[in-house]
Amino acid sequence: MFVFCFWVQNHVVSVFQFITPHAGTYNVISFDQRGMGRSEPTFVVDECMKETYDPELLTLQVNYLDEQSVRTASGIYKKRNLECWARKDFLLNATARDGTTKTYNFLQYSGTRQLAEDIERVRRLFGDQKLSVYGISYGTTVMGTYATVFPKHVNLLVLDGNTCPDNDIVDWIEVLARSMNQRIDYFIASCEFGTQCGRTNMRSCVNKLNNLVQANAKDLMDTLTVSPGMAMLFSTIIVFSDEQMTTTLCDIAEDEDYTRFKELLQALIEPEDVGLKSLEDPDVDSDSKPTSNILYYPQSKENWPFPDYKLKALGSVCQDMIFGQDKTFGPYDEDLYVKTLMDLNQKYPGAGTQIPMQSPQQWYSATYYWPEATPLSPIGNSHLTGIIAGQVYDPATPYICTQKMRENFKSATLLTSRSVNHGLNSAFDQGMRGGNGCITHYQRYFQQGYIDVPDGTVCEVCVHISFVLQRHCCELLTYCNFSFRVTLSEMFAPLTKSSLAGVALGSTSFPTTMTLCLMIHPF
Repeated sequence: MFVFCFWVQNHVVSVFQFITPHAGTYNVISFDQRGMGRSEPTFVVDECMKETYDPELLTLQVNYLDEQSVRTASGIYKKRNLECWARKDFLLNATARDGTTKTYNFLQYSGTRQLAEDIERVRRLFGDQKLSVYGISYGTTVMGTYATVFPKHVNLLVLDGNTCPDNDIVDWIEVLARSMNQRIDYFIASCEFGTQCGRTNMRSCVNKLNNLVQANAKDLMDTLTVSPGMAMLFSTIIVFSDEQMTTTLCDIAEDEDYTRFKELLQALIEPEDVGLKSLEDPDVDSDSKPTSNILYYPQSKENWPFPDYKLKALGSVCQDMIFGQDKTFGPYDEDLYVKTLMDLNQKYPGAGTQIPMQSPQQWYSATYYWPEATPLSPIGNSHLTGIIAGQVYDPATPYICTQKMRENFKSATLLTSRSVNHGLNSAFDQGMRGGNGCITHYQRYFQQGYIDVPDGTVCEVCVHISFVLQRHCCELLTYCNFSFRVTLSEMFAPLTKSSLAGVALGSTSFPTTMTLCLMIHPF
């Protein structure tokens, strides 16, 4: 069973890699999370999209050293959240058995808790079976919540690349900013560990790149529709790619050569043809297919599943609506909003790039003036065994959260990779190609039904340098999360058709940061 959730423009490569060769072995069921795709009501409406209130994309150009810039963003998010909440289509009437009618706001009943309950409803349809669950990224929130609320129905448990198990939005944004700041500092410091970077003062190079980007921010937005923050995110990927690219980009920064920088950036962000099957392929899909990522399927219809879907799917609307429901302690005062973000940037400046503030701004703003939260219970269970896994310098879900998740699942085993990507399927551990990578520990767990590594196991990486340099060392084909290197069929091969398994993947492709959440139940 595939559950498409959290982000409308889902990566579905892993889905089709799994379905195509095993269509005769598995009965595949799929559905959209509430508010997603063709589920109704849908989050993807004008009132809930910040782009509706921000035609100049000012929220993508926030300067956290400029108070007015932050205040302008706060006004946009406040208006979006209040008008989205008040949308009439979200007011649903329900008639009780005694004939009385009550009105409910859909935005109080479409968060992660409701998704976990929907998963349980589907599980019951297939009899009294336990569910083996595997969550990555936001999938750890989904499957962690399922394991918390329905622990007696969980067989095996793996949570990989964890979100934090509590629901305090202020704690969450602090952890995010701290983690990304540490990641940037680590990359810079790694140049002093050896000779891979070709520059002795990488911090100066990064600062000069940032100055170049900020000086040309308007042109980047006007010509490439790339925010300064995203441009710096791409730049840090390039600057740590290999010695030649480091030299090239640092020279560009030193010479303040914006023309060359823009050409390089444009080449990086142009879409690639990933050569995937059409959504209309009858071998892998049916008329009842849920929403998939049409951005990566040129064959898809512009207006499917509803008019202007392709355009509206570009925003973060679905993530924002879920976070508004799940999290607590969001701000209801403009001064507090501004001070919190500006103080956080001062504490975690990311070598002057403000990169650590990109995710915190989105999540914090999703809760700003949100009328009624529906907070999740803290995730965890003292008795469930399983594996809690993470990477020390994960760019999307901080390793601190993996540690906290392990604290809440007291009988589980902590598995750590020193790699710097998101999810162990994308980690560059030693021996990955030869089958000895960190992920093989929980492959065996799913296959054998028991954990054969001690709590606190740490997997080595090839070199202590950025993910692209690790790619060279490990001879891997790609550093993006497009390819699920260990196929789901390998992981669940020993399970019989009568068993029930669930996988929730919140796979974030760095740097594009698009999210997929799915579950797979072989029957």
